[in-house]
Amino acid sequence: MSIFAMERVAIAVIATIGTISIMFELLGLLGAYKEHHCLTMTYAVLMLLATCASIGSAALEPAYWFTVTIDAVITTLAFMYARDLRRRQLRLAFIRSTGGEDPEFYPTVPVYPPPSYGATPATPGSSYPMQTHVVADPPAYKD
Repeated sequence: MSIFAMERVAIAVIATIGTISIMFELLGLLGAYKEHHCLTMTYAVLMLLATCASIGSAALEPAYWFTVTIDAVITTLAFMYARDLRRRQLRLAFIRSTGGEDPEFYPTVPVYPPPSYGATPATPGSSYPMQTHVVADPPAYKD
């Protein structure tokens, strides 16, 4: 093979790898833009494979550890975003199935009045819950 033929093959290989990597990143961009769980999860799994490959290259050449760090951060963020999308989809499905009741509507912690900072206390029973450690009742669901 001549030098010119090898140069053409090298250019074709670089162009092919560049095109595949651009399509790979567009998959994640489209999944995030459309907020589609399956596309985002596919991108996260492919990024996990890329992270494993960059760990292999960093084991051979220590100069690639920065790339491993960046790939690990991107992979973690992709999985976290996919998890958040899934939680939101499940929550919306629950809201639709219960007729519009939001499951996180009522507080699950004790409700206390704000501090008075030196003001005279109100008469007992005039403010709710008046530090009685009463938890606010959840709304009654209509049948």
